[in-house]
Amino acid sequence: MFKLLTKRKGEKGQALILVLLMVTVGSLIIVSLLGFIGTGSKSEAVSLKKTNELYAADAGIQDAVWQIKYDHILNFTSPSAYSPYDFSTVWTDPSVTTVNGQNVTATIQNDWVVSNFTAPDVTTATSIIDGAQLVVSGFHCPNRHY
Repeated sequence: MFKLLTKRKGEKGQALILVLLMVTVGSLIIVSLLGFIGTGSKSEAVSLKKTNELYAADAGIQDAVWQIKYDHILNFTSPSAYSPYDFSTVWTDPSVTTVNGQNVTATIQNDWVVSNFTAPDVTTATSIIDGAQLVVSGFHCPNRHY
């Protein structure tokens, strides 16, 4: 048994150096991997939260579109009844729906998309649009010369 503990001829402790080197390299790799895992977990949580918020907002938009399309906007509170020609009133659905853990409330406001003109009042917009007086033609592309 005493012979097992004695140093053999030609051995100079290379195994100890190799083991220490492997432990050092392994420790560096494990610490780096744990850092990546921690960062990945945090970014996944943020991404999931933002995705849930996006889906909740999309659900609110889809609900508002459905309310307008199927004439259920009477449930919305506002100073006046809904009119597709009213560009100043904001209609809000008083009910709150939970989607993906996010509270969703639909708010609708018509958007005046004609540039360089202010939005008309409800009476003027109704007479222009229903009276077929609105004609849109042509386009302007500032980067092209005709």
